[in-house]
Amino acid sequence: MALKTKGQKIKVASWLILNSQYTGQNIRLGITASRKVGPSVLRNRLKRWTKEFFRKKLKENHEIQCDINVVFLPRRPNEYDELQFEEFNQFLEKAYLRIRNNS
Repeated sequence: MALKTKGQKIKVASWLILNSQYTGQNIRLGITASRKVGPSVLRNRLKRWTKEFFRKKLKENHEIQCDINVVFLPRRPNEYDELQFEEFNQFLEKAYLRIRNNS
């Protein structure tokens, strides 16, 4: 709850919000995808893609010293189905750069 109230809110796209707060410790990642986002297969795919993005950043020796919560917002039916992995990574990269510049 403190992350949502005291942290920085970054709206990357109409379907993606990142809440972040600098902690000075290693990254803690939270992912929120309610049932309204879509079926479990879709929600799990979005979670896998998010984890993979941050895993790659940590392998590239990017120090991430903050708490991050990735929130997926409900969209029209089948709209997430059109989302490709590369496009998804571009949105997260944009948000990641804003987090690094502000911390």
